[in-house]
Amino acid sequence: MRIVIIILIPLLVPFLLYSIWSWYRGQKGLPAPTDGPPTIWLVVAGVGLLLLTLAAFSIQSTEGVGGTYVPPSVRPDGTFEPGHVIR
Repeated sequence: MRIVIIILIPLLVPFLLYSIWSWYRGQKGLPAPTDGPPTIWLVVAGVGLLLLTLAAFSIQSTEGVGGTYVPPSVRPDGTFEPGHVIR
């Protein structure tokens, strides 16, 4: 599932948006582009979104690997202690 979120969705979003835009133009009676879809620019936009997504995930996960995970719990006084990692 993570591969779908990180790789496939950013690559497919420009094509999906172009398809929706092209369909909308057809519904409004506007002429469709005669030279076909700008495939190269859609691929470039998809790769750009992919790089932004990878950068966002790498910045978000800078905590590193290792340690012991302590799950969330309720303290005796009724307050909530969120889950955390002990290093």
